[in-house]
Amino acid sequence: MSINVRCAGRFITLTKLIGSGGEGDVYQHPTEPAQVIKLFKESNRQVKAEKVAAMLELVGEQNTGFATFPLSLVMDHSAQVVGYAMPKVMQSEPINDLLSNQQRKKTFPDSDYRFLVRVALNTARAVATIHKFGCVIGDINSSGIFVSQAGLVTLIDADSFQFTHNGKLYPCTVGTGEYTPPELQGVDFRKVERVHDHDAFGLATMLFQILMLGRHPFAGVRRGGEARIEDDIKAYDFAYSVTRTTALTAPPRTKRLTDTHPEVAKLFDMTFDPASKGKRPTAAEWVRILELYEQSLQSCSLVDSHFYTNTLRACPWCRLESELKNPVFYTNADLTLFVAKCGRQVDAIKDGLRLTDETLPRLANPLLPGVQDDVVKRARLLRGVKAGVLSAVGLSEAVGFLNFPQLFLGELLVGAAAVGITLFATSVKGELARALKSKRASLSAERSRWALASGVTELLGVHQRLDKLRDDLLALPGQKQVELDAMVAERRVKQLESHLRDARIGPGMIAGIGPVKVTTLARNGIVSAFDVSEAAVTRITGFGPATTEALVSWRRSVEGRFVFRHVKTEADERQELKITADYRERAIELRKAIAPLEAQAKPLTPKVKAALEQPNGSIEALHREVVQLEKNLEAVKGL
Repeated sequence: MSINVRCAGRFITLTKLIGSGGEGDVYQHPTEPAQVIKLFKESNRQVKAEKVAAMLELVGEQNTGFATFPLSLVMDHSAQVVGYAMPKVMQSEPINDLLSNQQRKKTFPDSDYRFLVRVALNTARAVATIHKFGCVIGDINSSGIFVSQAGLVTLIDADSFQFTHNGKLYPCTVGTGEYTPPELQGVDFRKVERVHDHDAFGLATMLFQILMLGRHPFAGVRRGGEARIEDDIKAYDFAYSVTRTTALTAPPRTKRLTDTHPEVAKLFDMTFDPASKGKRPTAAEWVRILELYEQSLQSCSLVDSHFYTNTLRACPWCRLESELKNPVFYTNADLTLFVAKCGRQVDAIKDGLRLTDETLPRLANPLLPGVQDDVVKRARLLRGVKAGVLSAVGLSEAVGFLNFPQLFLGELLVGAAAVGITLFATSVKGELARALKSKRASLSAERSRWALASGVTELLGVHQRLDKLRDDLLALPGQKQVELDAMVAERRVKQLESHLRDARIGPGMIAGIGPVKVTTLARNGIVSAFDVSEAAVTRITGFGPATTEALVSWRRSVEGRFVFRHVKTEADERQELKITADYRERAIELRKAIAPLEAQAKPLTPKVKAALEQPNGSIEALHREVVQLEKNLEAVKGL
């Protein structure tokens, strides 16, 4: 169906219907991608046409991106106003997607509390701007607000706003009970003139839901039974009040009003107090306080995605997530970023120190000794003598003592000399090895005393525990991915099973499988591709290799047509959230263990650094002796 209309002085044809409502239909503008056309229902066309024309004159060039104000009138072939053109809300989602914790993770996956505060601030700015135009929104509600990924806010249904132009009132004739102030509950909106103070109640309700994760200020636990939200509004039973006792209390495991900035809490209490009727905080006041709130936000020391006002001593999100056993603000990259930050924190605590069980203080004389001269001389002498003896033995063997029996006695003497030299060399090496072992023990004992007194031993223990925590943290993302991959594998198995079970065996479907064999297969529990296997078929009497191969080949062909669908069920998403929550809880607990170690290391680190830079005469002397003996022992090796 196509409709010909005139817009902005030229005729256009509307073909793409993108939405319908009680007051009209919305079409895509055929030549302006950023605009849509709203055509009124015939029943209210005349009233709406007059109101939109007046609004165009009122707003004019002041039009803003905060609301879908009319851009131009749309007329039919007889020049009758039938609708209007307005900005198209692009790359934005209904604010309801932000108010649901689960939906927010899908639609705004990278959002944290800073984003919610920014959206609340922009909502207040939008209302304040619309009020400056002389309009009253009237029907503020979550269905009429859209949010972009950047946190920009757009109010739709501007043609329902109330305003006065040229002395005539154009009322807002609709309303939503959950956002309507107590004094307007149950009234006929067609017969009442709205004021900005009425909007102030609806705005505060909307801001409360944004900042309090979708909770309605008048939805709580009632003493003495349930009641409609509209009735609780009428009774001013604000469930989260910190200044009054009402018939409602906040539900358990929810964000508290005191978790916000004190000035924010103050404005909410003022708005929902009966004494504030007629003087509720304005949208402009909310802009000022929310700007203050935004500037006060700080990051949690434990979880990077937690932001809260610096007027609080502790992170409220850590408490809330502990109560809920689920993450409130979390992205898939958070765990990896979190553990990486923990690794950097451990490195910062260690402050470049690489301590071991053999760490020594700085040596006053870094030039270490070489082999002692007397050892070198003895080694050279022994090697020379031994070489001469071995040469004599070799010569004797070359001449042959059978031809010269007189050489036999000489060879025995030379051999005995070689044995004696070897025994002597062994004695020298043994003596050096025993001396080295003794000196090493002395050095170790002296080093242990120094390490204990200087704090090196204690700090080394801290570093080792920190390294263990870091290793455990860095392993978490991989472990989490293994569990997520196992979920996907299980989902694939279930889908494949369903696919195979859907492939039922029927007569003529498989070569050589007629009605009789189909019946026989069924009697043996084989009715679908899922049931077919070589072992199951060969057990059936009368089914030979050819029939078995035909059935197994058919199953393979069915399995080959399987396509895995990467679609998650609600149960899958709940399980993923649980895995995510479990691993984040583990990561947080591990990171908590870093804090006391950091506190322990803080005074030790400068003390140890000073000790490492201060030479120790006893340790240095023993260290030099150990090095001397090691080199001496190396010199006599091979003797």
